[in-house]
This record gives sequence, C-alpha cells and structure tokens, in this order.
Amino acid sequence: MSRYCEHCHDGNGECVFPYMGLAPHIHHNGFTDTEILPKSNHPTNFHETEPGMGVYTHCLMCGAPGEE
Repeated sequence: MSRYCEHCHDGNGECVFPYMGLAPHIHHNGFTDTEILPKSNHPTNFHETEPGMGVYTHCLMCGAPGEE
C-alpha cells in the first residue's frame, strides 16, 4: 500500500489520514448553518464516534495509511 497519494499527501511526506472531524455536512447561509448529512451519505472511510463527529480512517483513492 502507498504511504500517500496526491489526494492525501500532507505536504511533509506523510498521509493526512486518520484524522478526526465533523461528519460529512453541507453549509447553508454561508458558514452559519451546518447540516450533518444522513449516515447513508457518509463515505466508507468515515467512522462516527459521537453524533456529528468521527474519524476519517483512510484515503478513498489509495487506501493509505493502510494496515501497520
């Protein structure tokens, strides 16, 4: 498995995954109103840890960081 690809390279020779963040969402009225998307719209690399938050586990393009 690759260490990273052009989609997940952090600019310093590492992969940005895994990282914690908001669940997939969209913004309304600029950034003042955020709507969390239904779980059916979450990508396969997102693991929800609490409502509206979770971990993006790996790159959907190359699979990095892979299994250690």
